[in-house]
Amino acid sequence: MRRREISPSFWKDERIWSVRHEAKLIYLGLLQLADREGRLLDKPFEIGVEVWPWAPRDAAGLVDELVSVGLLTRYVVGSERLLAFPRAAWKRHQRPHPNERPSNLPANPLEVQA
Repeated sequence: MRRREISPSFWKDERIWSVRHEAKLIYLGLLQLADREGRLLDKPFEIGVEVWPWAPRDAAGLVDELVSVGLLTRYVVGSERLLAFPRAAWKRHQRPHPNERPSNLPANPLEVQA
């Protein structure tokens, strides 16, 4: 897990209002799991073990809920399934530690083209 900031705008984002409280909590945990570029493997059970250990199987539905409102993006590169925070929002709200390792996960091809 990494130390991350929670932007004050998080609390006023209507997409956050639309998800269940459990999804809000897992979102905050995903901020800490994501690498310096805001990417992580799309492995809901493993995410649940890290962020939602009392009910790891519930993480899949909570991640789906965050994807459905656009707070996360789901994509595939080769055989890897990945999740990412939207790049513009990540760069605006997160300031990873300068010594944090660069991402070894591939970027979302749709964001690279933009």
